[in-house]
Amino acid sequence: MPDDIDPPTDEAITGAAHAIAEALVRRGESLAVAEGSTGGYLAHVLTQQPGASAWFRAGIVSYTDYAKQLLLRVASETIEDHGSISVEATVQMARLTRRMFNTDWSIAVTGYADNRQPAKST
Repeated sequence: MPDDIDPPTDEAITGAAHAIAEALVRRGESLAVAEGSTGGYLAHVLTQQPGASAWFRAGIVSYTDYAKQLLLRVASETIEDHGSISVEATVQMARLTRRMFNTDWSIAVTGYADNRQPAKST
């Protein structure tokens, strides 16, 4: 994260999750998530909301390129051509997650959790 941007507070994260939950309940819609560097944190925060079982379908943690390809079916060409944390790979993660779990919405999060490159696919 750049030095001039403060990370969100726990209250801000919880507030955002609550707003998402309320909107999904109000609309009768569903959500699934695909995560990389967050390691399941997004799914955890969302499922802490009361009544999450009515709208939260699933979360997949695909921490490595291999997992993105195996679990989410992100194209190896996308990862090779654009990188595993590219917009192209993240959009594929979101679209494939939405399709896989037949949800109205999906959220995909990826990035480097540290300064090292992710493990390469085998």
